[in-house]
Amino acid sequence: MKNSLMIIAFCFLTGIASAQENPKQEDAKNVQAQNEKAARKDAMKKEADAEKRRIDEMKKEDEKLRKEKKDSK
Repeated sequence: MKNSLMIIAFCFLTGIASAQENPKQEDAKNVQAQNEKAARKDAMKKEADAEKRRIDEMKKEDEKLRKEKKDSK
């Protein structure tokens, strides 16, 4: 009987200890997920900025070519 109570108490305390560890692991996973999300957002922003610069360069080149064509007439 005494051994059974000790086993039950051990299992109960082990369960409490593992339950206390899980929130820390969940917090770490949440932080990692937030960091990955922020990294993806930054990458997308940089890509959008680069695309905008390419479009602006193409517009400038187009204007330059139109002006040269107009001047040559």
